[in-house]
Amino acid sequence: MKRSAKFPDQPVFIGEITDGKDMSPKFEPWVLHVHDKLQMNQDHFETDAAKTAYVFTCLSGDAMDHIYSYRAGDPNYFKTSDSVLNALREIYDDPNR
Repeated sequence: MKRSAKFPDQPVFIGEITDGKDMSPKFEPWVLHVHDKLQMNQDHFETDAAKTAYVFTCLSGDAMDHIYSYRAGDPNYFKTSDSVLNALREIYDDPNR
């Protein structure tokens, strides 16, 4: 069976203000791109574990530190990619958008 064409990867999300006033990349467009990637390439990520691991590879800096603080006590704390993204939303989502 032929796999779907590879949907582009997004920049790594660091969750830090980089230009004195804004995060780069911005959180909401980044989340939407991750969601699109997982949807468009479902056949590349056949299990929740694969999707979750992919999201981990898209993090660095403060965002990675935040997620790993959950995983320190339980490496399997996050069961789905959505649970990782929701944990990030609690910190980085802008309620005023």
